[in-house]
Amino acid sequence: MVMDRITRIRGTFERQLKSSSDLSNSFVKQIIGDNVTVEIGAFEGKYAIAVEGNFNQLELTSTSLIDVQPIYDSSHQGIVFTLLDEELLDIYIQFAYDLELLVKKDKRVQVGEVYNRYLFWQKMFKKVNQTVSESVIKGVVNELNLLLKYFIPTYGVTSSIKAWIGAENAHKDFAFTDGKWFEAKAINAGKNAVDISSIEQLESETIGYLAVTDLEKTSPENGEGMNLITLIKLVKEQIENEMILGEFYNKFVQLGFDMTVTKKPEHKVNTYRYILSETKFYTVNGSFPRLTKKDFPNAIASVKYSLLLAELDGFKIDYKDIEEGTFSGT
Repeated sequence: MVMDRITRIRGTFERQLKSSSDLSNSFVKQIIGDNVTVEIGAFEGKYAIAVEGNFNQLELTSTSLIDVQPIYDSSHQGIVFTLLDEELLDIYIQFAYDLELLVKKDKRVQVGEVYNRYLFWQKMFKKVNQTVSESVIKGVVNELNLLLKYFIPTYGVTSSIKAWIGAENAHKDFAFTDGKWFEAKAINAGKNAVDISSIEQLESETIGYLAVTDLEKTSPENGEGMNLITLIKLVKEQIENEMILGEFYNKFVQLGFDMTVTKKPEHKVNTYRYILSETKFYTVNGSFPRLTKKDFPNAIASVKYSLLLAELDGFKIDYKDIEEGTFSGT
């Protein structure tokens, strides 16, 4: 099982680090391919992954969290990836496991291909300096809640993660392969209107759904409130494919989060807690009161508007009906 293998990798890392010193290196071979060998352990007193094999003309790039150095000596050639911040050990272990899978899938893989795999993960190993606004945090909390409560039970975790395109700066928050799309909105409890930040959010030639959730901010100490790290953990526990886990983490990087948010309960982002009420769904079809590009001259570059929720009652739909496809719309 995946989690059993992850646990064994963690144990190997910890044993090798404990048995080494700041000046010694200690590695254990994990998988041997035709052209590369992946080893994990400790390098100069830190967790490290070594990939042995011949390579040429690779421009190696380190980050503030991962140091990447070439290996050149009389008997070894390759690359060593050293973890500089132990707070990200969980993600680093996932990276190590992913490299194993890469070689297992294709024994002929070269060092350059392994390095390209690191470049995919590299975005997760960067410190993000920007401050994430509370409105972004609230929006992501809502979207993770929708994943857990509605979409993963319907579509499965892999399809749901792939459908979460709003995190990639797309116009819609979720777009599924069956043609259904959802625009998610989190509003303060008691608010009577929902803000639409662009024409494209609700414009489509196909029927979609506006999902509106009341969120009430609560104290950091209130265990009844949901925070980001808890929701991330709940989604992560359902992901078994390492590629999908990488995609999931990458969503947060693109949203501007430092990946330590996934590990540190005391992270400022994780002090924001919310009580989430039941989500209301509205069918966005040809009759829905929305603005479209054809309503404006070409010179209008962007438009924001608000919708009164009381005026949308005629478009309400139960999620069960969406799930079962019993409502076709017009």
